[in-house]
Amino acid sequence: MAVTGGADIAVAAVAAAAGLVLGGCLRPEEAYGVIRWKVLVLLAGVIPLGAAIGTTGLAGDFTQVLLHVAAAVGWRSGLAALGIATALLTQALSNVAATAVMTPVAIRLASGIGLPAKACVAVVLVAAICTPLSTLASKPTILVRGAGGYRTADYIRLGLPFANAALALAVVAAPALWPPAPA
Repeated sequence: MAVTGGADIAVAAVAAAAGLVLGGCLRPEEAYGVIRWKVLVLLAGVIPLGAAIGTTGLAGDFTQVLLHVAAAVGWRSGLAALGIATALLTQALSNVAATAVMTPVAIRLASGIGLPAKACVAVVLVAAICTPLSTLASKPTILVRGAGGYRTADYIRLGLPFANAALALAVVAAPALWPPAPA
């Protein structure tokens, strides 16, 4: 339903989960047991945090730092700094939380360097999703750590080359897909 536009993704996901329980494929105890409460509480807290960062002026302050970088060494460097900041934040929070926090910064940076907001937000999304340098970086990294016996060093050793390549590609591709408006 979500793919065809018949329902919002959240509504479709809840309907699918309810269908599994009502259809007998999954017992309610099993469904309740797989909920990651720490992740749910984290997300419930950081989404308002992202909104607060956008409205209190902190996003504007951080954007000014990125604009100074962009003015000193070019707008692509400002875009790269946005991606690096998002990637670092992702390691401490989660990819969803980092996206919620950094999206207001990306939108303000876009207007400051003359790029469409979509280009800067795309860099934030790539940086948040493609930087698996720690267990907290994303849900899959959380899920496979215990089962695979991975250590933090494994994430850094394998994730750093991937993260660098993804960020470099995002900084080049996003402005190409959403170019600045002609002056």
